[in-house]
Formats: sequence, structure tokens, C-alpha cells
Amino acid sequence: FGLKTAVGSFTRAMDIILGPEVQQFTFKYVDDLLVVSKTFDEHVSHLSLLFQALSDAGMTVNLDKTKFFQEKVKFLGHILSAQGIAADPEKTMAIRNFPTPNTVKQLRAFLGLCNYYRRFNQSYSQTIFPLTMLLHKNVRWNWSEAQQVAFDRVKQLFLDTVMLRFPDFSKRFFLQTDSSGVALGVELYQLDGEDHLVLGFASRVLRGPELLYTVTEKELLAIVFGLKKFRTILLGHRLTIRTDHYALKFLQQCRLLNDRLTRWCMFMNEFDFQIEHVKGRDNIVADVLSRFPAELGDTTLIKGPAPLVASINDYVVGLFESQDGKVLENLFRDLARYQQEDSFYCPIFNFLSGYATVLSASQNRVLSQFKLHSGILVQSELSTGSSRLVVPDQLVLPLVVDHHEVFGHFGVSKLYLVIKQNFYFRRMRRRIHQVIRGCDVCQKCKFPNRGLMGAAHPISVTAPGELVTVDYYGPLPEGRSRVSYILVVIDSFSKFVKLYPLRRAQAKISAMKVISDFAQRIPIRTILSDHGTQFSSKVWQDMMKSHGITPTYSSIRHPASNPTERVMKELSRLFRTYCGESHSRWATLLPRIESLFNNTPHLATGYSPSEILFGQRESGPLGDILQKYLPASPPKSVRVIREEVQRNLTVGAEIRRRRCS
Repeated sequence: FGLKTAVGSFTRAMDIILGPEVQQFTFKYVDDLLVVSKTFDEHVSHLSLLFQALSDAGMTVNLDKTKFFQEKVKFLGHILSAQGIAADPEKTMAIRNFPTPNTVKQLRAFLGLCNYYRRFNQSYSQTIFPLTMLLHKNVRWNWSEAQQVAFDRVKQLFLDTVMLRFPDFSKRFFLQTDSSGVALGVELYQLDGEDHLVLGFASRVLRGPELLYTVTEKELLAIVFGLKKFRTILLGHRLTIRTDHYALKFLQQCRLLNDRLTRWCMFMNEFDFQIEHVKGRDNIVADVLSRFPAELGDTTLIKGPAPLVASINDYVVGLFESQDGKVLENLFRDLARYQQEDSFYCPIFNFLSGYATVLSASQNRVLSQFKLHSGILVQSELSTGSSRLVVPDQLVLPLVVDHHEVFGHFGVSKLYLVIKQNFYFRRMRRRIHQVIRGCDVCQKCKFPNRGLMGAAHPISVTAPGELVTVDYYGPLPEGRSRVSYILVVIDSFSKFVKLYPLRRAQAKISAMKVISDFAQRIPIRTILSDHGTQFSSKVWQDMMKSHGITPTYSSIRHPASNPTERVMKELSRLFRTYCGESHSRWATLLPRIESLFNNTPHLATGYSPSEILFGQRESGPLGDILQKYLPASPPKSVRVIREEVQRNLTVGAEIRRRRCS
């Protein structure tokens, strides 16, 4: 049968015969030679040099096996053309006709045949996972339905394969990655206008400890795997890595404490890359490479539009928005029916409608509070003469959840004040507390409040502008217009808040914001701040005094003595809630957060800042329905509201003083 070293000896001989000059345009595999040229004349010249080298060595060419001037050729089981590389259909036919394996040896033969063409298929590694389980040591051969399904799917993959294009090193490369629970998948491609040109696929099954990695580690491992696989192409060229795992966007900005992630990041620094996030539904190819979802059936994706880079707007729940707001509106349009179906309110509804009805003791006790208005049961507040919609038990949960989401996940007391303005239901505060206690967002983003230590001395004010407090919040991730700080200004009487985004925390800029904007809304007598260098500077003091404002300072090393800190705590909670996906989005949310503060009743005053200053109250969710169902009630004057606020502040201060003494 010949010498064992014959192939190696013949290959070394061909290297010597052809030499480096001919091998620049000639690809060889044992006795198969492939000559590639860009033009006809160049091809003739190349053939002449090749034939001369073979003639000098005394070698001949078999003309029956030779083809000249071909635009497409078969070479080593592949179809090569100017467009790219594809699998030879005649060779993949052997895979499609392969019989069901009965032994481990037959299975290894099948997988070995498939592995040769794995780079032309998008979901190979994930698909063969059930088959590879039979190759492990000490595993008994058991060809079940799962293995048969995987076997059929693998054969189906080769019905239609992708043509791999040649790289254009003048254009940017895109590496799309994904990881499932058991495999990694990557796709390397380039964009030519709207054309999506695939350069290569790669996938592999996770092994041993890799299966125990966290989701972020698996997603980063997919990137490292792709960079290693296509390193010779990507090194030294511009690269965009696209992943559906949003946390990896911050990879180049965060401080790594994990040794494994640090090693991977050091390896990645060899490449000129940037990371972009894509929606999961647009990360089709890489996702299919790492998993084989049933909804894709047996379809092999060949070409498609470039994945769209997801806007952060698609990931952040907007302030003043509720997931089920429209559903709640539809429910309240049929409010009368729900009231009549409620076991407690139905007898009261029928009694007020003139029907003979027997009422229980508890219903008789509260009957005087209710009346019918436009066919809707409402509750009348005897002290103020205002009316509130009666909410049946079936609608309480969606109502509370909706208001909780719309009003920025405020706590029990504030949400109770908001809801009781327009709605009534039994055990209101207790039921609101039950809903908020089970809120997932609140559990993640809020800190527990702890009681004050020592005797408290509440700040007492009697009119708007008597005391205004200020402080800086930041530095924050650079947002729109390159701002990094927030100047927080609060009127201690009305709790009116202004949030000014700033590029730098400077005394002059801050003083101008207070004087030219806030002081025009509310005349300021005294302004309180901490001992920061900006507020203790001569510039700040002189500008305040020149406009008749007395600067004063809170206690040293005691931030709680500055009421601004309480608002800044709420700012932190809102940013954690709504800016988790994009830390720089805070700047675009500031106007909405400011409006949220100024149109929500404050626990200390009982009114919203807008009501106290301007006599205006936001209707909130279901505003149109409330206007239709509730009878009109005379609005309170600003003077009356401020008198009530002053009494509420005095009572609240005394309660806090006694509680902490």
C-alpha cells in the first residue's frame, strides 16, 4: 500500500518544485493544484509559470482531470467562486442520506462528516448537543426520540447552506454573538449598503465548568470565542461587536473585580472594537447559532437585513406611564356595572336607586356618605363637600397599581393622598400598603427608613420663599448636552422643586440659576445650603446678598439638616428605577421628574406644590372619566390652602419632635 510518509514527502517536494514565486497564486493539497487570478491575461501568465516549474521537475499534468479558465470550481468538497465559498451539494448529499447510527462508532463517523461543513450552518453546535451526550464515557447507548429529532435536524441543516463571502478589509467588520444555556454562537459579517454579507459562522457546546457560568460570563465568553475564531481576519481592523446582553455595553467603563472577566478583557484589548446592543428579536442569527428554537422549524436563514441597534427608549418604562393604563380606562367606563356587582356596594346602590333593599349594620352606618350622580355611586366628604368615586373591590388592585406606576413608585402615604383625592374604597390605606409591599421595583430600588436619633428641631416656615434650600446632586454619567450635575432647589414651605442640569458645579452658574429663574417664581428671603466650597465662596455670598437673599448653612457633617437631601434620596430611587438600562438617560427625564414632585401631594403639607403656589391640581390618570362621573366642586383659594398647609406643617413638626424626644 506504499510508505506511510508518502503524502508528507510528496507535499514537501511540491513546496520545493513550485517555490515561493508560484505559490503566491497557487493553492495546493497533495496533488491538487488551484490557480487563482484577477484577469484573463494574468491567468495565462500564471499558468505559464506553473507549467514551466512542473516541466523543469519532470512532472506531468492529467488533462482529463484538468479544467481551465473557470469562474466556479470544485475544490476539496467546496464550490469556490468570486462571490465566496459554498459547500459542494454532492458532498453534503452523503450527510442527508446517512442512515440512523446504531453504535457510537457510526455516530462518530456521522459527526465527523458533518464537522467538515459546520461553518456553513448557523445552528450546528446547539443542534448536535443531544447526540454528543452519547459520546461521553460511561454513558450507555440509548437512541431515544430526542436523539432522532436532533439527527433529523442536523441532516435538514444541509439542505440549504450559506455562501461565505470574502472579507473586504476596507470596510468595518461586525461580530454578532449570543449564548444559550448550553452553547455559544457567533456570526462574522460585513455590510454593503443594504446587503448582509456573511463571512463565517462559528459555534460550540459549553463544556464542564462553563455550564455553571453566569449569564454575563457566558455572553462575554461568546465574544471571546468569536474573536479567537476569526482573529486572523479581525486583528488590526475596525470591529463592531453586537450582543443582546445589555450589561456588556458598560464593559469598557466599569471596574472589574472578577479575575476571569479581567483576563478576557485584556485579551479583547488587542482588537479595535466597540460594543453595540441589539434587541433579542433582531439578534436572530447568533441566537439561532446558540439555540434551535422550535418556532424557526427547519428553516435555515441565509440572508437578512442588518440587525437594528436598539434605542434605549425601547427598554425604559416611561414616567407617568402604566403598563395597563388603557385596560383600566376600559374597566372604569363600565364602572356602574362593577358597582352593582360588588357585594358591599350593590345593596347601597339599589337602595339609593329607590328599590326596596335590606341593608346590613355596616352598610347602614355609612349610607349617609353615599349618593348617586349620573348613575354612578359616589362618596361625599361631609367636611369639604367634595365627592369621590366609589371603587368596587374588583377594580381596587388595578387602580392602585396604575397610580403607583404613574406616580413614580412613591410610598404608601403619598400614594394614599393621591388616590383619596378622587377615589374611595374601604380600608384604603391598608390595601395600598399591601400592593406597595409586593412591588418588585420598590423592593429593588428603595432603602428602609430608619428613625431619627436624638432630639429633633424641625424647621418652621410660614410662607413661600421664607426659606429655600439648595444642594448639588452628582457627578452623574454625562448626559444630554454634556451635563453631569443637578442643582436641586426647594422651597421649604410649598415643597416646590426645581432641578437644574449643569455641566459643572460652579458657584456663579448656580447663583444665576437661583436668581434669574427660581427667585422670579418665588421671592427668596433666606437660602440654606451645606458648607460646600461653591456655597461658602465669596461669589455665592455676594450674589445672594446683592439680591436681598440671606445665605445660611446647615450643620457641619449632618446632611439631614438640609431638607434637600430628602429629595435627592428620591432622585436616586427614580434614577435606579428608570435609568437602569442607560445611565446617561437621567438628563432627559429631569423635566418629568420635576413635574412629578410638583404635582404630587406632599405628606407634610397635604397638598401638591402646584396647588399651594398656583391653586392648580393635576387630574392624573382617568382625568376625563373623573370629570364626567364626579359632580363639580368649588376649588379652594390659594389663601385657604396656604392656611391649611401652615397648620399641617406645625402639627407635623410637633409630632416629629415628640417622636424623637
